[in-house]
Amino acid sequence: MITISKKKLRYRWSPLFETDPVGGPSEQPIYVNAALIVDGPKLAALKPSEEAAIALLNEFLIIEKSFGRHRGENCTHWGPRTLDLDLLAWGDLHVKHPSLTLPHPRLIERNFVVVPLAAALANDGTTPYQLPPQINWPE
Repeated sequence: MITISKKKLRYRWSPLFETDPVGGPSEQPIYVNAALIVDGPKLAALKPSEEAAIALLNEFLIIEKSFGRHRGENCTHWGPRTLDLDLLAWGDLHVKHPSLTLPHPRLIERNFVVVPLAAALANDGTTPYQLPPQINWPE
């Protein structure tokens, strides 16, 4: 189990986004997606490792189960679920394990991940400055 003091951790949440399911049965309901970024000096002091990432994933699975998620051979692949928690990345850690691949292999291919993740990243109290179009810059 990973234990980190909540002090000196920063949590950045995205809003909730409704999205159509990707793959799986055609008649399943819409999904609700969000992203959470956890960072800060306490987390930066923790050295990411395959063992720590798998331990965190196992904690996610316990939370999913407590919300009624059942995994197993009888479950429909990409089917409806009560909760789905994914570990998308942990710094520059790379993991290739049967239960976990980091960074998530389809992270940038899915709008239902990228849009909430971008919203959470933007939720840091700063606003980027948008440059006006410049001569000879293709839009």
